[in-house]
Amino acid sequence: MKQFELYGKLREKTTKGAINNLRADGLIPGVLYGGEENKYVYFFINDLKKLLYTDDVYYVNTDIEGVTCNAVVKEVQYHPLSDEPIHIDLLEVNLDKVIKLAYPIHYTGTPEGTKQGGKVQKKKRKLILRGKISVLPDILNIDISHLNLGDTMKVKDLSFDGVEILDQPNTPLISVARTRATATEGGKK
Repeated sequence: MKQFELYGKLREKTTKGAINNLRADGLIPGVLYGGEENKYVYFFINDLKKLLYTDDVYYVNTDIEGVTCNAVVKEVQYHPLSDEPIHIDLLEVNLDKVIKLAYPIHYTGTPEGTKQGGKVQKKKRKLILRGKISVLPDILNIDISHLNLGDTMKVKDLSFDGVEILDQPNTPLISVARTRATATEGGKK
């Protein structure tokens, strides 16, 4: 997994007003859990944006007032109107811990079926994977160049060494659908 450095500070478990004041100052409250005890923390919003507004999944090296630990982003809450992060949950982990994470899918290649007039339909944009952090991939690249007109790729068609896919096996990921033009010869009825 890719690594990301994140610096933060401890906060008291406080009232809603105090948390709103943090947000007004450009700081985002969060919780770091999974270790010996939960730590209530906050981070600078610009640091979090570099971590969150990307398709990459990171192994986060946190530095909370000089105490370092490793974590992964478990959940983020966003403001419903501005889409700014308002709270983050980090799970403290080590390289041998088995975890499950949602991975964005990066489809690579141009399907053969599109050269015949088909249209690519993405059915799923994320997969949930479980495995040790040391074997989880940096990016989930799936090659779709072999798909012909009318083909569908399903979860059961994928496999990764040391990683378990938790989505249902018959769930479609992507397909190359026939268009009206390909349904009739030369696009005429």
